Amino acid sequence: VAGSWALYAEYRLLYIGENDINSAFNTEGAWDKKSPSGDAQVKNIFSLGGWYRFFRGFSLFAEAAFLRVREKKDFQLAAGARLKLF
Repeated sequence: VAGSWALYAEYRLLYIGENDINSAFNTEGAWDKKSPSGDAQVKNIFSLGGWYRFFRGFSLFAEAAFLRVREKKDFQLAAGARLKLF
């Protein structure tokens, strides 16, 4: 939105495997392996948020997110301020 404020809605669908950045990399048969690795988790995330700019370089933001992983559900709130110097 033009001006000093913005609102947004976002939906993310993530597939998360068992391997992460700390897992050992094995090149043997790497082309035959599927991704995501192992028993993948499916994560659904729906977010609503926005920000308001008070003056050039300073703004406040807030976001509410609903997460669902398998049978577990979670609701998170986040808020903060941003100061841009350059």
